[in-house]
Amino acid sequence: MKAYKITVEQKNEIEDQKSAPAQYFNPVQDINGDWFIFEAEMNSAVKNKGWARAILADFVPPEPEPII
Repeated sequence: MKAYKITVEQKNEIEDQKSAPAQYFNPVQDINGDWFIFEAEMNSAVKNKGWARAILADFVPPEPEPII
């Protein structure tokens, strides 16, 4: 799955802030510990935060916790 890789500083800047009237940024961490946002969030970050586009990269979700 493709997503936009962001830095820890960018993640801290936007985490829990509104990206639209009823939406919040929600950076997610992949299996390698890198932070990502997806297309709608990136469009908002470019528009509202003045960010240049981040690198489009492969997002590999972490393994789910086993249910015991």
